[in-house]
Amino acid sequence: MELLGDEYVSMKEYCELLDAGLAEANAAVAGFRVGEEVTYRDLLYGLMLPSGADAAQSLTRNIAGSTEKFIEMMNQKAQELGCKNTHFVNPTGLDHPEHYSTVEDVATIFQYA
Repeated sequence: MELLGDEYVSMKEYCELLDAGLAEANAAVAGFRVGEEVTYRDLLYGLMLPSGADAAQSLTRNIAGSTEKFIEMMNQKAQELGCKNTHFVNPTGLDHPEHYSTVEDVATIFQYA
């Protein structure tokens, strides 16, 4: 969990899954249930699935306190890594005109992680 920083959470720590309105957004999810207690490790595994929007939302809210704060953290980290053509507006990857990246920037982020 190097990208998020070990100073925020322990992989063995539990957090509660939060309702993020993902069904209404037609987002694919990993199958966690609202209110379920899961480890951060479980959420990261769910996030890596092609359908992990529920894991992404729960990670952001539990780590940063809000989705908006986590998005700020994501954009700050991208800048720190030297990403020049990346801007995040959500943690789920749902389409949005202001949510974009390049293959080069994604490779930079993956290399860091």
